[in-house]
Amino acid sequence: MKPLVLFTYILLTSLLLGCESETILPSTSNVVGTISTRVSNDITSLPTNSQALFHTSSGTSIFTFDGNHWNGNQSIFSFSSTTPNVLTALYPAYNGEKAITENPYTNNELEDVLIAQSTYTNEQNIELTFKHLFSTLTIHLLSPLKESITRISLEVPIIESLNADGSFSLSGTHQILPELNTEGSYAFIIPPKDNCTLTLHLTIGEETTSHPITHSFKSGYKYECNVKEPGIYNAEDLIEFSKVINMKKDGDLSRYGELQEDGRMLYRLYADIDFANVDSQELLPIGYYNGPSVIFSGIFDGQGHTISNLILPDKSINSYVETDYSGLFGAIGEKGVVKNLQIMNAKTVKSPSCTKVGGIAARNEGIIQNCSVQHSTLTSASSGLVGGICASMANGYIINCKSTNDTISASPGTQVGGIIGGSCGEILNCYTYDNVFSIETGGYVGGISGSVSATNTLRIANCYVKHLKYFNNNWGAIIGASQSNKYTFDNIFYNGGNIIANNENLYPNVYKYSQFCAEVEGETKHICDHLNKWIKGADKTFPFKEWTQSDTPPYPAIFK
Repeated sequence: MKPLVLFTYILLTSLLLGCESETILPSTSNVVGTISTRVSNDITSLPTNSQALFHTSSGTSIFTFDGNHWNGNQSIFSFSSTTPNVLTALYPAYNGEKAITENPYTNNELEDVLIAQSTYTNEQNIELTFKHLFSTLTIHLLSPLKESITRISLEVPIIESLNADGSFSLSGTHQILPELNTEGSYAFIIPPKDNCTLTLHLTIGEETTSHPITHSFKSGYKYECNVKEPGIYNAEDLIEFSKVINMKKDGDLSRYGELQEDGRMLYRLYADIDFANVDSQELLPIGYYNGPSVIFSGIFDGQGHTISNLILPDKSINSYVETDYSGLFGAIGEKGVVKNLQIMNAKTVKSPSCTKVGGIAARNEGIIQNCSVQHSTLTSASSGLVGGICASMANGYIINCKSTNDTISASPGTQVGGIIGGSCGEILNCYTYDNVFSIETGGYVGGISGSVSATNTLRIANCYVKHLKYFNNNWGAIIGASQSNKYTFDNIFYNGGNIIANNENLYPNVYKYSQFCAEVEGETKHICDHLNKWIKGADKTFPFKEWTQSDTPPYPAIFK
């Protein structure tokens, strides 16, 4: 028999194929994960003097790689020249001649094993291509989860025996416990298995939650799993969330929020979202006024993030919209809360189908708190209500909000306001400045509210208005069209014009300021001082933001 030379092409590569991401449903509501494969083309060779276990039907032997050839016991290749045979090579080489029985879990985790298999006949050169015998799963903990985790572990099926031909059997589970790192990424080598269930354990403080990850893992593949707190992280999440919550698409709202003890869902925004290069026509108003089942009754916490360059949803541009309301939120119910959210550079389509347009919401029966709408263009082509923060309010609350540098316009017969288009409720500790209003015949403008309900009261307290222009008719520094005096004022400041449209009367607790100072009860102070004094004496039902003098005149006061 001629000496056998084994030429090697050593590819230490995960053979990865792209596939669609698959949602992993967590066992509890505190994480959401997706799993997908990633393509990699890393190629390298084994180092010189590497030892591999060569196995054929006639025997098993250790071979050593000299950089070009494998050298070892050639007796395992003594076969008939016409009979095809299978050679299996495993790296690293384990002790034993017939089977590999040692525990492959070195340093608490499964050791990476390379395998090469080739069919050949005697006296034929053999080319070996190595690949990974097992799979790799990398779990990425996304912020803020990665900063709060104090322990992570993964339970995987344990390999009971690993055989020289590359086969193995599974029994029970093995828990891999990696050390924490600042990147929040953890790679685990796992046995390949169809419909394999792994269990991810996450500890925050003293509380540990467990989450099954079920997927089919293939030999030689790399997988990545993003683990994050439920919430909204990008424009695609926000669009999907709007469809699911409006019941226009099946989905699990636990991907976006957590159930609170009071029965409401809490949804969080985890990043700024820019719609400049996103088709925002897919977005629906979040909740709409067509029965209690679709009115938004949860809590949406923007966590101080900004949504910018958004075309506010409108049924003229999205056939799924079943309301004539236009706003990021269509209708906020009595139990609904929207807070800590900034809207920048939003605009509306001047649609004849929209009668109520608001930057944050078209209708509010709940609470809008710590929100702003800035540098946005809000308009309606139909008679109705348009407001910088919301269009129509029905006994709701707007607290610690601002509307600045917005362009707010409407068709004949429409009421527009810097904060709300109109109706009833309470506007507390808010301000508007440098908004540009445009109205046509029969319309009314109010610096804070375009109109007031004829039956229920609108209370405006501890607010100020600064405007660039005063209209002679149908414009009020605070309110546009008044209805039966259904309004109350408490510590309000304005910089000129009629307090109420077409009405030159002065009103108690409304003060005109000049050079940012106003006289209140005989004391002339900066309006910041007057606003903060009111907060100190107010009830503590709501956490009011304190005020400070602006560093960028001519704006008189801003929130701290």
